[in-house]
Amino acid sequence: MKSIYENLSDQKFTKLKLELGKLEEKIIPFCNENMISLDRERFYSEGLGINLHKQEKELNYHSSLFYLNNKGAAKFSFGILISYDTEKGRFYKRETLAEAKPLEYFDSNIIDLLKQSLELYHSWHKSDLKEYIEFTSPPNY
Repeated sequence: MKSIYENLSDQKFTKLKLELGKLEEKIIPFCNENMISLDRERFYSEGLGINLHKQEKELNYHSSLFYLNNKGAAKFSFGILISYDTEKGRFYKRETLAEAKPLEYFDSNIIDLLKQSLELYHSWHKSDLKEYIEFTSPPNY
């Protein structure tokens, strides 16, 4: 596999991609139980990350484990973004739950992080989402 990251060799990229695949397999049962979808369309083949989403009631849930393209040891972060759309834009709130950790950290903590992210999702309300971005074109769902 070819790395799109300037600080990551093709060999290291391939190794991390395989490790992410194992982590994905680990979270699939939890995702199925909680009606969370794995998003494999967006940057999936060339990127290092796991993207999840869920829509329930009025709010959209997105969580991501993503590679930080920094020099040195490979590090990943995990965060959530909760949002809802209006005709002209999107209100959202985001929070990082684990920052700049080695992938091994997530192997033993990903389920707890997912549980924590769902707790936040269920505790937040529209009125909690204060950040806003205006659409330059209508969203494409």
